[in-house]
Amino acid sequence: MQASMQDTCPTCVPVDKTLVAKIIAGISTVWVQFPPALITLVAMMALDYITGLAAAGYKGKMDSTKAKRGIWGKIAKLSAAIAGYVVSSSIPPITIDGVQIGINIGSAICGAFIIAEFISNLENVGKIGMLPGRVQKILTKLKSVDDEKQS
Repeated sequence: MQASMQDTCPTCVPVDKTLVAKIIAGISTVWVQFPPALITLVAMMALDYITGLAAAGYKGKMDSTKAKRGIWGKIAKLSAAIAGYVVSSSIPPITIDGVQIGINIGSAICGAFIIAEFISNLENVGKIGMLPGRVQKILTKLKSVDDEKQS
C-alpha cells in the first residue's frame, strides 16, 4: 500500500499538477511574445543583480537597502522600456520611396539599458577580482571619463 502525501509530509500542501502545467504554459506563451530586446534586458538585469550580490558578499558589504534600491531601479527601467514599446505601437511607420521605416522606441531604450547593465555586470565581476587586467583597465578608464563628464 502506498503512503499518501499527507502521511509522509503532514505540512505539505497538495498541488494540482495540471494547474501547475497550465500556469507554466501561460507564462511561456506570454514570454514568447515579448520583444527579444526586452527579454535580453530582463536577463541582463537578473545577471547584474546576481553579480551585485556576489560582489557585495565577497567584500562583506551586504546591504539590503542598496539591494532594494537596485530592484526599484530595475523596475523603473523596465517600466520605461515597456512604455517605449507602447508609444512605438501607436506611431505609424514612415514611408520613404515606397519603403516603410518603423520606429521602435522600446528597443532603443532596451538597448541603452542593456549596455548599462552589461557594464555594471563587468564592474561587479571586477570587484571580485575575476576580470582580466586589460578589461579592468578599460572599465576604469570609462569610469574616469564618465566621472569627468558629470563634474
